[in-house]
Amino acid sequence: MPHVQVDAIKRPAIIIVSSNSGVEWNALDGKPASFFISLLVPKKEAGTTHLQALASISRMLIHKEKREVLASAENTTTVMEELAGGAFA
Repeated sequence: MPHVQVDAIKRPAIIIVSSNSGVEWNALDGKPASFFISLLVPKKEAGTTHLQALASISRMLIHKEKREVLASAENTTTVMEELAGGAFA
């Protein structure tokens, strides 16, 4: 999962991008990636916040059903509800 830790970031954030056509990403399944999550974390929180967020999101994305719901979400509200109910509840 792409992530960055820099001084310019003042508070943690997540960027989510979805692609209808997919992007070649050398994925293990050989399919183009269509859903991307990137973490932005203040450098001072590099050892804590970013590791907690990575672990939490990774635990959520282990479940195929959750990945499918996120990848097929048609709006931001659905994505936010899934993240709130899975990773950050």
